[in-house]
Amino acid sequence: MKDKIGIYKILNIINNNIYVGSSKNIYKRWNRHKKELNKNIHSNTFLQRAWNKYGEKNFKFEIIEECELTLLLEREQFYLDKKPDYNIGLNACGGDNLTNNPNREEIIKKITKASRDRYNNMSYDEKVLLSNNYKGEKNPNFGNYWTEEMKKNISKKLKDFYKTHNNYLYGKTFKEYFGEEKAKEIIKKISESASTRIGEKNGFFGKKHTKKSKKIMKDKRLGKYCGEQNIPFMINNIEYRSLGEASKKLNIPITTIRWRIKSKNKKFINYFYII
Repeated sequence: MKDKIGIYKILNIINNNIYVGSSKNIYKRWNRHKKELNKNIHSNTFLQRAWNKYGEKNFKFEIIEECELTLLLEREQFYLDKKPDYNIGLNACGGDNLTNNPNREEIIKKITKASRDRYNNMSYDEKVLLSNNYKGEKNPNFGNYWTEEMKKNISKKLKDFYKTHNNYLYGKTFKEYFGEEKAKEIIKKISESASTRIGEKNGFFGKKHTKKSKKIMKDKRLGKYCGEQNIPFMINNIEYRSLGEASKKLNIPITTIRWRIKSKNKKFINYFYII
């Protein structure tokens, strides 16, 4: 069926109440509406309640108007101004039924749970097929890049969030959080998943970090170290009390200094622990 761009409505033939929407692929959008409504996870609570009450057989999908993609939101707004019964928001926004929804958090939880359950019930082959369907140009975000402003915004939001929240595993092992049996199951799944990304199956296979990427990673590691860093050591006859101290003074990543100290390469003979 050929893609159609335009405005559509979902009509309740019992009371003539309608929902108005727009799409660049109307038939595909209809299928999504039906799928979510039949699973009782649709983001529009007004439409979902009516669907549950009257049943699918009493709703009719109709195209109101076809138009150019550039005019889509403008034409949608024209029909939204007539205040259709089932629309939550009356500003054309390409189908956003969540932003102003009074049950927003509950709906997000339902959609998230349904997505997780669906993925967890897939076989390995189904998961691979799903992954392949979103690779390269098939990915809706293909060719898009985050601006510096977007990166700063998401970074700020995450920092603000973790000022008052911790990751659910923060400071705990899988065993401590999930229990011994569940921890074994999780670790096994992680191991099996990792084994499928070896060699050519690894997304980074055959690729190399750019100089810019290397510099970014180096800058992030400077002055940071996860482990014992209070053992004094010598570098070129100068004593340092910690790897962090040496990293800042020499402008060398901690991991590099630590590797050189433990290396048997004669080139780094002047790097050694005092004890």
